[in-house]
Amino acid sequence: MINFARVMAVDSDVIILDEVTSALSYEAEVLVKNAIEKVSKNKICIIIAHRLSTIKDCDEIIVMKNGEIIEYGKHEELIKKQSEYYKLINGDRGPGL
Repeated sequence: MINFARVMAVDSDVIILDEVTSALSYEAEVLVKNAIEKVSKNKICIIIAHRLSTIKDCDEIIVMKNGEIIEYGKHEELIKKQSEYYKLINGDRGPGL
């Protein structure tokens, strides 16, 4: 949360958030997601997250496995593919995830 506080305090063109919602309750996550939306307007925002609800509304989602990009796109596009992202959303983590 301290890193997120820095984002709020410093005006930067690029924002990188790593697991910013991982230890939060659902209610706190919603508040942080709303704040991210406000501070990231007209900026490049990279969000690293295992909590899929944190990234669902992102412009582009990149799915990685074993250090490799295996798919990317919007939430709806990735769901239609029924590939790794779809498996993660539906709780089927499979081997190595």
